[in-house]
Amino acid sequence: MRYAVKEGLRNLGRDRLQSFIAIGVTGASLFIIGIFLLVTQNLQRIMELTREKVEISAFLKEDLSGKDLESLQKAIRNITGVKDVLYLSKEDALNQLKKDLGEERDILDALETNPLPPSLKINLHKSHKGLKEVKDLARRIEELKGIEEVEYGGEWVERLDRWTRIFWMVDFLIGILIGGASLFVIFNTILFTVFSKREEIEIMSLVGATEGFIRRPFLLAGTLYGFFGGCFATLLILGVSQLGKTRIEDMAVLEWRYLLGIVGFGLLLGYWGSSLSLRRIVKISSK
Repeated sequence: MRYAVKEGLRNLGRDRLQSFIAIGVTGASLFIIGIFLLVTQNLQRIMELTREKVEISAFLKEDLSGKDLESLQKAIRNITGVKDVLYLSKEDALNQLKKDLGEERDILDALETNPLPPSLKINLHKSHKGLKEVKDLARRIEELKGIEEVEYGGEWVERLDRWTRIFWMVDFLIGILIGGASLFVIFNTILFTVFSKREEIEIMSLVGATEGFIRRPFLLAGTLYGFFGGCFATLLILGVSQLGKTRIEDMAVLEWRYLLGIVGFGLLLGYWGSSLSLRRIVKISSK
């Protein structure tokens, strides 16, 4: 094992340019993957924050009596998933609209009558803020007597959810494509190293060296290419994340499990690349 480590490090430093290219390409590839993961994670965080604000607005019929209104509120509160129900009169709705318009509230002065209907603002439990649950609750509430129309902010959350799924798929595809490029570079780097030592390898085989003994230094060198590339990518991602947080305070940084995953993926790329090259040149099968 000591020989494998010694020779592996020696192979790493023997051709520094090739080693630098292998580590650099692997690191750059993993960095791109990490950036896409970072964007996806922030998009998912935005989606989760948006879902927390999701509520249902139920617009009431104008001729609804006070007793019917009380019964309706009680019926809605009894629906599983409903946290609270707040009644907004026509005047409350108009005042809220004026507040939302801010400096442009003067445009409402031209109104002779209040066109806004009374409504119920329905807050939901966190466990029922998924798109499927909100749609189901909205449908059930709309069927109640006294409800004119139901609205909820789920349409654009649905689009955001769809884009998040697309980004995860893109992350996966990019991981395959860029991982393949890294494999190719490491493969050729180890290939070159093995080829330059082919006479030494032949002599070692003739004197009885086992296949594992011959393979280990090259496997270690390739694995180190991937490891250093993964560490390089992780440092770059952390730097970009910190730079981003100075501009966007609420920006989410990539979780440690993803950073460790990037380093681990680099290790696998290095091992696979060196293993494939050894199969081709040394003509030995991995066990």
